[in-house]
Amino acid sequence: MFSTSDLIYYALYLPCLFLSFRAKESSVHGLFFLRFVLCFGLVTEMAVLVLRGLHREENGPYYLYIPAEYVCLVLFYSRNTSSRKIKKVLAASVPVYLLAALLLSAFHYHFVSYPSVVYNISCFFNSIWISLLLFNFDTGAEKEIWKQPLFIILSALLIFFAGIFFFNPAYATVQKKDPVLATNLRVYVNTVLNYILYILLAYGFICSARTTK
Repeated sequence: MFSTSDLIYYALYLPCLFLSFRAKESSVHGLFFLRFVLCFGLVTEMAVLVLRGLHREENGPYYLYIPAEYVCLVLFYSRNTSSRKIKKVLAASVPVYLLAALLLSAFHYHFVSYPSVVYNISCFFNSIWISLLLFNFDTGAEKEIWKQPLFIILSALLIFFAGIFFFNPAYATVQKKDPVLATNLRVYVNTVLNYILYILLAYGFICSARTTK
């Protein structure tokens, strides 16, 4: 049964997914990759819910989704930078990350428990790549920065990934002293970060849909 936070989550997620198809490629390049991440994310969550309902191991879908999300986001970043150096670094990070993810999944998690370290590495890399793109972001003179869809989307992703990355070490520390408190904190922090992510992404897609070019 869905909780109130779950209902709010999907009330934000589904419109965000819909709005991504209204956004324009001319203002945000590589939209296909963002749409794929959103669609695959929804399918993954539905699969987890089904497995949970069947009382089966529910973490399996994440072993596909997390690496796929990273690859798609790297492709999205590559489409939105003109720097050859950044593109080369992004391309080089993919095999490095996939190898690390495979080794950790096979030998540390055995494809059973939730691959938190695999995801945290992804959050770390994503935070770096987004920061590089934002540092090199050309604001131009046509629009206020808060109306530029790419800036909004990148900011949304940075808040989410950086938030998850910096929270996880604190979570591990608190878990040793108070597991119940740690679990509650994780739920609250993840919930808030997800809300912020989908609200900002939806706003970015709306700004993109309203562009005239």
